[in-house]
Amino acid sequence: MDILIISDTHGRAERLAEVLRRTGADVLLFLGDGLRDLGVVDEGVTVRAVRGNCDWSAMADAPELRLEIFGGVRILMMHGHRYNVKGGIEGALAVAAENEADVLLYGHTHVPLEKTLSVAAREPNPQALRQ
Repeated sequence: MDILIISDTHGRAERLAEVLRRTGADVLLFLGDGLRDLGVVDEGVTVRAVRGNCDWSAMADAPELRLEIFGGVRILMMHGHRYNVKGGIEGALAVAAENEADVLLYGHTHVPLEKTLSVAAREPNPQALRQ
C-alpha cells in the first residue's frame, strides 16, 4: 500500500492530480486547506482528510482531528492551526500523546518537518479520539 501525505493545496487541484498520477498512491492522507481540490482524486484512491482553517464551506463535515490505523500504526491527522504549529509543535504533540498516536501528521506551516521522538511505553487507553 502506497500512502501519499499532502496538505495546503489551496486551489491547485492540477498539482494534486499530477502528484497522484506520478506516485500511483492507493491512499491519500490530506491535512487540510484545499478540501475542494479533492475532486480530482480517482475513485480507486482511499481518501482520509481533515479540515484546515481555509476550508470554510468545503466539506464542512470533515473533522479537524482524525485518528487512522494503517498496519497497526496509529496516525493522528490534523491541520495544526488550532494548536499553533507555526509557533511550535508542543501543543500538537500533547494531543498526539493523549490519543496514543504513533505518528503525528499536520499541515498549516507550509514547511516540511520530519522528526522522530522516543516515548515511554504506555498503557492502552479505551477512549478513541480526545482533544
